[in-house]
Amino acid sequence: APPLEPEPGDLIEIFCVGYQHWAVYVGDRDTVHLVNPPEGQKKEKLIDVVGNNKWQINNILDTEYKSRPAQRIVKNALLFVAKDVNYTMSSWNCEHFASEQRYGKATSSQAITCIFDIQNDLMYIWNKKYY
Repeated sequence: APPLEPEPGDLIEIFCVGYQHWAVYVGDRDTVHLVNPPEGQKKEKLIDVVGNNKWQINNILDTEYKSRPAQRIVKNALLFVAKDVNYTMSSWNCEHFASEQRYGKATSSQAITCIFDIQNDLMYIWNKKYY
């Protein structure tokens, strides 16, 4: 069954193969989400962003941070549409963008996991080469 209808300002987590994609729901079945350059931030229908993937409303940090008012979240997200961005997995990805809009704090659990994975891979390579 599809999730409940999101409210403006909700964060949408989309389960893609190998990662989660994040978007901000801005109402009227529209989302704003960050994609790789050259597209940057896009306003797109939720159904088009989700495709055939499973998704859920996931205001992941509501227990840690106070969310901004919905009207402000939507306004800020829409201001970003079509702007140039420096997309990086570690410091500014779709999850950073979404959490920045809702909480005023750019965070990403995926980026932290990615950094630890890279660090572990480098340590493994170093140890194989020198020990």
